Amino acid sequence: MRFAAFAGTVLTLSLAACSVQAALRFSPETADKSIVSAYDEFKNEHTMTANGAIAMPGTALSPGELVMTTTSFTTPGREPRRPRDVVFVMQTGSYDGWQYLQNSELIFISNKGPRVNLGQAVHDGDVHAGGGMVKVDEALGYSIPLADLRTLAAADTLRARVGNDEFVLPGDQAQVMVWRALLRRIDALTQ
Repeated sequence: MRFAAFAGTVLTLSLAACSVQAALRFSPETADKSIVSAYDEFKNEHTMTANGAIAMPGTALSPGELVMTTTSFTTPGREPRRPRDVVFVMQTGSYDGWQYLQNSELIFISNKGPRVNLGQAVHDGDVHAGGGMVKVDEALGYSIPLADLRTLAAADTLRARVGNDEFVLPGDQAQVMVWRALLRRIDALTQ
């Protein structure tokens, strides 16, 4: 599967209190509304994109952040077809320099299935300087086979590690709900 140009706008928000965690709890209806389906007449391709988010934990030195994500696939033709795999992109930013340039391996451990190792990312990034500050934006792209996406979406709890950062995704967290909604759409498609 080819990776489309995935370096999009990077949104990083500091996490304050539990309200952000609560906001990351999606209902199936909210998750379904996060999916956009579009046909590109010039390329004769159909792309389906689901937008999500992951709350990354903070440390004693820095607050956590909200990492914006997209999960998408593109198929030829006017109507979308069932893909073999999807592209998962995590977009993050840091004032501490490159976080995932050397190590972007992403591993999930599900409470309901096998370990899913997505390997090293296709990495893209940019450095912004201004006002005496330097910010590094990074986009990490992974290919997820549908069988592995089903494992992730079925979990009540996912533990994950990207690079050296570990986090937990409860089953009602935005990212898991978005994957479930996208799979419902994929399952409704023809081959």
